Amino acid sequence: MRLKFDEFFLNFYISRSSGGLTNHRAKKKIVEFLVKSAIPEDSWELLPTSDSSYEKWLNGTRTFNPAVWQEIAEKYDENRFLEIVIRELNDNALVTVMDRFGIKVSTVNEIDKELFTVAIGQQLREIARGTGSAEKVVQNIYSNTESKEIFPVYKQKALAEYSKVKTNFSDELCEMKDVFICNTLSTVDSAYSRRGMPARGTVIQDATLDKIAEQSNMVALIANGGMGKSMMLRHLFVESMKKYSETGVMPILVELRDFRFAGCDLLSCIVKSVSMFDLSFNDEAADKVLRAGKCQILLDGLDEIDPSDMVAFQHRLREMIKIYPMNQYVITSRECDVAKSIGFRSRLYLMPFDDRQTGDLIDKLIKDDGVKAELTRNLNEGYLNKHGEFASNPMLLTFCIMNYPSYQSFYDRPHEFYRSAYDTILSDHDMEKSPLDRVFRSADSQDDFTDVFREFCAISYVERKFQFNKMTFEAIFKKLKSTKQVANPRIMNKTNFLHDACATACMMYEAKSDILYIDPGFQQFLFAEYNYFAEPDEVEAMGRKLWTVPESEFNGGIAFEMLYELSDEKVEVCLDLPYLDMIFKDKVEEESFNAFLVHGFREIKSALIDRAVIEECEQKSGIIGKYAIASKSEPKSVILSMMLKRLNMDMDNPSAMVAPMIDMETLYPEAESRAIIGEKVFDQNTQKYSLNLRKVERDKIERLEDCDFVLTDDAGKVITFGYEYKADMSQLEKRLARYMALFTLIKSDEVIKKKYERLKAYYDELVEKHRNSEF
Repeated sequence: MRLKFDEFFLNFYISRSSGGLTNHRAKKKIVEFLVKSAIPEDSWELLPTSDSSYEKWLNGTRTFNPAVWQEIAEKYDENRFLEIVIRELNDNALVTVMDRFGIKVSTVNEIDKELFTVAIGQQLREIARGTGSAEKVVQNIYSNTESKEIFPVYKQKALAEYSKVKTNFSDELCEMKDVFICNTLSTVDSAYSRRGMPARGTVIQDATLDKIAEQSNMVALIANGGMGKSMMLRHLFVESMKKYSETGVMPILVELRDFRFAGCDLLSCIVKSVSMFDLSFNDEAADKVLRAGKCQILLDGLDEIDPSDMVAFQHRLREMIKIYPMNQYVITSRECDVAKSIGFRSRLYLMPFDDRQTGDLIDKLIKDDGVKAELTRNLNEGYLNKHGEFASNPMLLTFCIMNYPSYQSFYDRPHEFYRSAYDTILSDHDMEKSPLDRVFRSADSQDDFTDVFREFCAISYVERKFQFNKMTFEAIFKKLKSTKQVANPRIMNKTNFLHDACATACMMYEAKSDILYIDPGFQQFLFAEYNYFAEPDEVEAMGRKLWTVPESEFNGGIAFEMLYELSDEKVEVCLDLPYLDMIFKDKVEEESFNAFLVHGFREIKSALIDRAVIEECEQKSGIIGKYAIASKSEPKSVILSMMLKRLNMDMDNPSAMVAPMIDMETLYPEAESRAIIGEKVFDQNTQKYSLNLRKVERDKIERLEDCDFVLTDDAGKVITFGYEYKADMSQLEKRLARYMALFTLIKSDEVIKKKYERLKAYYDELVEKHRNSEF
């Protein structure tokens, strides 16, 4: 079937506001643009000088100048036509245009624009040879090209190279599909989402470059260290390269850390990244495929570019995109200032693993079901489960899996676990990268960096700084003494140190305006190590700062347990003894007991149950009660909390005392208190009711009068069995005479007395044990 020249041109016209050519939508402009693209400029003198002539050609009211047909037939240059026309193809209308030429596609992503442009150019030349009509060739040229790959050698060698990876923390080379789990991508940062919570924003599962292109053709993949940015880029490369023969779109992976941009452009980096596999890929070939929009440029490691090269790289990247705008560009980086300045408005964040992804990676790397179950249990229990990072961060999870036999032996020794993880991450993370890529910017060696980072963790932990902004990070950094003691203090500045903590050591990461630890356990372990190496006087001074800081302010950390694991003697001599001296040294028992209460607790809650009310209730109802109603009182100091834990007394809370009621409310109207009421609980085993006591706010008592399970008197009022009193120990110390009754009540609590007596015995043991200590 033949195609006439007017039909050919009209295939590109859709409406006045839309068409197959972006900047040439009018009928007359379509004809002019395509004809001019098909002949050299020195032949344009043969063309009409008025728009109306082109329109008459298209309407068939005027015939083409035979000389124009001859020029197209003889001087058509495919490369020139391709370069000019492919840039004008309108993605929004291209599916419709191709359908008019007899080519069925579902989405623009399926279209080989270069091949289609070549086909329409060939069609126009055939029409010129037929002086106005020709057999239809576009569909045959497009559909009968079996392979669209131009560089088969590159495909073969690059696919072989990037399909195999070294697993983190292992020298073993293995197939990527056997060790890789694809992160979920999201348009919303995951830094503050909880593990196991669904990703927010626009979400991409099983990511491919085609799916990412739906967001934009310029996308930054953002994630903190260890989340798998480089592995993700390899995955995207491999999946795209597998389809190269069908799509003709060529993925190119450029590792930015390997290049210096002050003296070269980005095009030369791209050529080098491909020509290392296929020498036929040169500057001319690169220019051709890039102008055709046939490349997916994958740039790995923006944050790893040398700072002195960063401005030059940004200029080179902008130039590249300006010259070759039709290609897809994907760049990886951790969150940092340079990632915000490159101009990629579309961002996708690598999400932490959810429970399914964690299980999938364990399944891939471990074959023994028993080992899988044990590893999963360890990840979900104990110190590794406090924050969940080891199960949700691919790098940390892989460390646990690959080092499982050793990790299992660390289960009760957290310091040894974190020390092993720290050393392994700093030395073996990113096995694919050369050793030179692990160079620190802030220090000449890993040891120098660790000395400074250790002090940073120790000071920040004592100040209860577990995450930072730029100002608080700098404030801690300025307090460090070790920055002046490294081999090269000139390069140990705040900016370089932050880069190394986040990118080189992968111990921290930036999220929006915050700086966080990749796992809080690393801060705690380095706090423990710092104080292990510190002079005794420094450790004792640190401990004194904590005499009024409770354990609850440390977010459930295990730093002090790790310090005790390293040196029980140093903890006992430098932390425990000075604290206990304050309570017991040179004091008689009454003085030391008062000191224990005043210095050991900010407040003590003690419950008093009225004996007369209990006896009356038992006589009338026959309900026998259990009167142990605990009142939690947290020690004032984390040091006391740690001692009570080691003495197995941390879970012993003051219990209720059954005694004649003291009218505390009249004596101390300012004292806070809660009422103790009784509930009837039916015991299925004994088939009897028992009395269960619980504490309620006083203003809520009346609301319980209609509850069947609450004990009431004959008038229907809720029976008050007693009260829990909260004593402010600083007030008791200042006004002991006024609060004598309350003070006496607290001192009579058996649990409080047991803690005091056990602590006194522990103090005597330490004094004897360390009488001749080297500390």
